[in-house]
Amino acid sequence: LYVGILSRDHKSLKMLEVNPDTGASKVLFEETSKTWINVRGDFKALSDGGFLWSSERSGFWHVYRYGPDGKVKSQITKGAWPVSRVNCINEKDEKLYFTGWQDTALEQHIYSIDFNGKNLSQLSKGAGIHSASFANNCAAYIGTSSTKSSPPQTRAYKNDGTSLIWLNENKLDANHPYAPYVKSHITPEFGQLAAADGTMMDYMLYKPTDIKAGEKRPAVTI
Repeated sequence: LYVGILSRDHKSLKMLEVNPDTGASKVLFEETSKTWINVRGDFKALSDGGFLWSSERSGFWHVYRYGPDGKVKSQITKGAWPVSRVNCINEKDEKLYFTGWQDTALEQHIYSIDFNGKNLSQLSKGAGIHSASFANNCAAYIGTSSTKSSPPQTRAYKNDGTSLIWLNENKLDANHPYAPYVKSHITPEFGQLAAADGTMMDYMLYKPTDIKAGEKRPAVTI
Protein backbone atom coordinates (compact mmCIF):
# COMPACT_ATOMS: atom_id res chain seq x y z
CA LEU A 1 0.00 0.00 0.00
CA TYR A 2 1.28 3.48 -0.87
CA VAL A 3 0.19 6.49 1.16
CA GLY A 4 0.88 10.18 0.62
CA ILE A 5 1.03 12.52 3.62
CA LEU A 6 0.77 16.25 2.89
CA SER A 7 1.70 18.77 5.56
CA ARG A 8 -0.89 21.36 6.53
CA ASP A 9 1.16 24.18 5.00
CA HIS A 10 1.65 22.28 1.68
CA LYS A 11 5.43 22.46 1.99
CA SER A 12 6.10 18.75 2.53
CA LEU A 13 4.70 15.66 0.85
CA LYS A 14 5.90 12.26 2.04
CA MET A 15 5.18 9.04 0.14
CA LEU A 16 5.04 5.99 2.39
CA GLU A 17 5.21 2.29 1.57
CA VAL A 18 2.93 0.44 3.99
CA ASN A 19 2.69 -3.29 4.74
CA PRO A 20 -1.09 -3.90 4.77
CA ASP A 21 -0.70 -6.97 7.02
CA THR A 22 1.33 -5.39 9.80
CA GLY A 23 0.83 -1.65 9.29
CA ALA A 24 4.59 -1.14 9.27
CA SER A 25 5.64 1.72 7.01
CA LYS A 26 8.69 3.50 5.66
CA VAL A 27 9.19 6.76 3.80
CA LEU A 28 10.07 6.18 0.16
CA PHE A 29 10.70 9.83 -0.68
CA GLU A 30 9.71 13.35 0.26
CA GLU A 31 8.83 16.35 -1.91
CA THR A 32 9.56 19.73 -0.28
CA SER A 33 9.00 23.34 -1.25
CA LYS A 34 9.70 26.69 0.41
CA THR A 35 6.32 27.93 -0.77
CA TRP A 36 3.70 25.38 -1.92
CA ILE A 37 3.40 21.87 -3.33
CA ASN A 38 0.65 21.20 -5.84
CA VAL A 39 -0.69 17.66 -5.59
CA ARG A 40 -1.90 15.52 -8.51
CA GLY A 41 -2.94 11.90 -8.75
CA ASP A 42 -0.19 10.78 -11.14
CA PHE A 43 1.29 8.06 -8.91
CA LYS A 44 1.52 4.77 -10.85
CA ALA A 45 3.00 1.60 -9.34
CA LEU A 46 5.06 -0.54 -11.74
CA SER A 47 5.50 -4.32 -11.73
CA ASP A 48 9.21 -4.08 -10.89
CA GLY A 49 8.38 -2.51 -7.54
CA GLY A 50 9.10 1.02 -8.75
CA PHE A 51 6.62 3.68 -9.78
CA LEU A 52 6.03 6.79 -11.88
CA TRP A 53 5.53 10.15 -10.21
CA SER A 54 4.80 13.69 -11.48
CA SER A 55 6.47 16.69 -9.88
CA GLU A 56 6.97 20.45 -10.34
CA ARG A 57 10.42 20.37 -8.72
CA SER A 58 12.08 21.66 -11.91
CA GLY A 59 9.61 24.54 -12.25
CA PHE A 60 7.47 22.59 -14.73
CA TRP A 61 5.31 19.50 -14.30
CA HIS A 62 7.28 16.46 -15.44
CA VAL A 63 7.18 12.70 -15.00
CA TYR A 64 9.87 10.79 -13.09
CA ARG A 65 10.57 7.06 -12.79
CA TYR A 66 11.48 5.75 -9.35
CA GLY A 67 13.01 2.43 -8.36
CA PRO A 68 11.72 0.16 -5.57
CA ASP A 69 14.10 1.94 -3.17
CA GLY A 70 12.31 5.28 -3.63
CA LYS A 71 15.17 6.85 -5.57
CA VAL A 72 14.80 8.50 -8.98
CA LYS A 73 16.00 6.26 -11.81
CA SER A 74 15.28 8.75 -14.58
CA GLN A 75 13.34 11.86 -15.55
CA ILE A 76 11.09 10.77 -18.42
CA THR A 77 9.92 14.19 -19.61
CA LYS A 78 11.95 17.38 -19.29
CA GLY A 79 12.19 20.92 -20.64
CA ALA A 80 10.67 24.39 -20.22
CA TRP A 81 7.15 23.11 -20.78
CA PRO A 82 4.66 21.16 -18.62
CA VAL A 83 2.92 17.81 -18.68
CA SER A 84 -0.75 18.61 -18.09
CA ARG A 85 -1.98 15.06 -17.64
CA VAL A 86 -0.70 11.48 -17.82
CA ASN A 87 -3.19 9.77 -20.14
CA CYS A 88 -1.96 6.18 -20.36
CA ILE A 89 1.01 4.03 -19.31
CA ASN A 90 2.05 1.03 -21.40
CA GLU A 91 4.41 -0.72 -19.02
CA LYS A 92 5.03 -3.65 -21.38
CA ASP A 93 6.39 -1.39 -24.14
CA GLU A 94 7.69 1.16 -21.60
CA LYS A 95 5.82 3.99 -23.28
CA LEU A 96 4.01 6.94 -21.73
CA TYR A 97 1.14 8.90 -23.29
CA PHE A 98 0.42 12.37 -21.95
CA THR A 99 -1.19 15.75 -22.61
CA GLY A 100 0.81 18.97 -22.46
CA TRP A 101 2.21 21.83 -24.50
CA GLN A 102 5.64 22.83 -25.76
CA ASP A 103 5.59 25.85 -28.09
CA THR A 104 2.74 27.88 -26.61
CA ALA A 105 0.37 27.69 -23.65
CA LEU A 106 -2.43 28.63 -26.06
CA GLU A 107 -2.44 25.06 -27.37
CA GLN A 108 -2.50 21.62 -25.80
CA HIS A 109 -1.48 18.41 -27.55
CA ILE A 110 -1.23 14.66 -27.07
CA TYR A 111 2.27 13.13 -26.93
CA SER A 112 4.00 9.80 -26.50
CA ILE A 113 7.47 9.16 -25.11
CA ASP A 114 9.55 6.13 -24.07
CA PHE A 115 10.30 5.54 -20.40
CA ASN A 116 13.95 6.35 -21.13
CA GLY A 117 12.98 9.88 -22.24
CA LYS A 118 13.58 9.20 -25.93
CA ASN A 119 11.30 9.28 -28.99
CA LEU A 120 9.08 12.15 -27.89
CA SER A 121 6.32 12.39 -30.50
CA GLN A 122 3.35 14.75 -30.89
CA LEU A 123 0.32 12.63 -31.84
CA SER A 124 -2.34 15.34 -32.24
CA LYS A 125 -2.43 17.51 -35.34
CA GLY A 126 -3.77 20.99 -35.97
CA ALA A 127 -3.99 24.04 -33.73
CA GLY A 128 -6.11 24.27 -30.62
CA ILE A 129 -6.78 22.40 -27.41
CA HIS A 130 -6.56 18.61 -27.69
CA SER A 131 -7.59 16.05 -25.08
CA ALA A 132 -7.62 12.25 -25.10
CA SER A 133 -9.25 9.29 -23.40
CA PHE A 134 -7.16 6.14 -23.94
CA ALA A 135 -8.15 2.49 -23.95
CA ASN A 136 -6.83 0.58 -20.93
CA ASN A 137 -4.13 -1.07 -23.07
CA CYS A 138 -3.16 2.28 -24.67
CA ALA A 139 -3.80 0.84 -28.16
CA ALA A 140 -6.20 3.61 -29.20
CA TYR A 141 -7.82 6.76 -27.89
CA ILE A 142 -10.79 9.07 -28.34
CA GLY A 143 -9.51 12.55 -29.09
CA THR A 144 -11.37 15.86 -28.85
CA SER A 145 -10.08 19.16 -30.20
CA SER A 146 -11.34 22.73 -30.45
CA THR A 147 -10.16 26.30 -31.02
CA LYS A 148 -11.55 29.70 -30.06
CA SER A 149 -13.27 29.85 -33.45
CA SER A 150 -14.34 26.22 -33.92
CA PRO A 151 -16.48 23.90 -31.74
CA PRO A 152 -15.22 20.62 -30.24
CA GLN A 153 -14.74 17.73 -32.67
CA THR A 154 -14.31 14.11 -31.55
CA ARG A 155 -12.87 11.13 -33.36
CA ALA A 156 -11.12 7.82 -32.68
CA TYR A 157 -7.36 7.42 -33.22
CA LYS A 158 -4.69 4.74 -33.11
CA ASN A 159 -2.04 5.26 -30.44
CA ASP A 160 0.32 6.71 -33.06
CA GLY A 161 -2.14 9.51 -33.87
CA THR A 162 -3.55 7.91 -37.05
CA SER A 163 -7.21 8.89 -37.36
CA LEU A 164 -9.84 6.15 -37.53
CA ILE A 165 -13.45 7.35 -37.58
CA TRP A 166 -15.40 10.47 -36.68
CA LEU A 167 -17.51 10.16 -33.55
CA ASN A 168 -18.76 13.73 -33.74
CA GLU A 169 -17.40 15.84 -36.59
CA ASN A 170 -19.48 18.80 -35.41
CA LYS A 171 -18.67 20.66 -38.62
CA LEU A 172 -19.47 24.36 -38.45
CA ASP A 173 -21.54 24.57 -41.67
CA ALA A 174 -24.88 26.13 -42.58
CA ASN A 175 -26.75 23.38 -40.73
CA HIS A 176 -24.87 23.81 -37.46
CA PRO A 177 -26.89 25.30 -34.54
CA TYR A 178 -24.25 28.02 -34.17
CA ALA A 179 -24.39 29.02 -37.85
CA PRO A 180 -26.77 31.99 -37.29
CA TYR A 181 -24.30 33.49 -34.81
CA VAL A 182 -21.02 33.01 -36.68
CA LYS A 183 -20.96 36.56 -38.06
CA SER A 184 -21.12 38.00 -34.55
CA HIS A 185 -18.58 35.57 -33.11
CA ILE A 186 -15.60 37.29 -31.48
CA THR A 187 -12.23 35.55 -31.48
CA PRO A 188 -10.18 36.77 -28.50
CA GLU A 189 -6.86 38.56 -28.69
CA PHE A 190 -3.90 36.97 -26.88
CA GLY A 191 -0.80 38.66 -25.56
CA GLN A 192 1.55 39.13 -22.61
CA LEU A 193 2.14 41.76 -19.94
CA ALA A 194 5.22 42.06 -17.77
CA ALA A 195 4.64 41.78 -14.00
CA ALA A 196 6.56 43.93 -11.52
CA ASP A 197 9.29 41.29 -11.23
CA GLY A 198 9.56 40.85 -14.99
CA THR A 199 7.54 37.65 -15.19
CA MET A 200 5.54 37.55 -18.41
CA MET A 201 1.83 37.08 -17.75
CA ASP A 202 -0.46 35.76 -20.48
CA TYR A 203 -3.80 37.42 -21.15
CA MET A 204 -6.90 36.82 -23.26
CA LEU A 205 -8.93 39.87 -24.33
CA TYR A 206 -12.37 40.12 -25.90
CA LYS A 207 -13.00 43.51 -27.53
CA PRO A 208 -16.36 44.97 -28.60
CA THR A 209 -16.78 44.80 -32.38
CA ASP A 210 -17.45 48.55 -32.64
CA ILE A 211 -14.51 49.79 -30.55
CA LYS A 212 -12.36 52.44 -32.24
CA ALA A 213 -8.60 52.91 -32.06
CA GLY A 214 -7.64 54.79 -28.88
CA GLU A 215 -11.12 54.48 -27.41
CA LYS A 216 -11.46 53.37 -23.79
CA ARG A 217 -14.24 51.10 -22.53
CA PRO A 218 -15.10 49.62 -19.14
CA ALA A 219 -13.44 46.23 -18.63
CA VAL A 220 -14.35 43.09 -16.72
CA THR A 221 -11.40 41.10 -15.35
CA ILE A 222 -11.88 37.38 -14.65
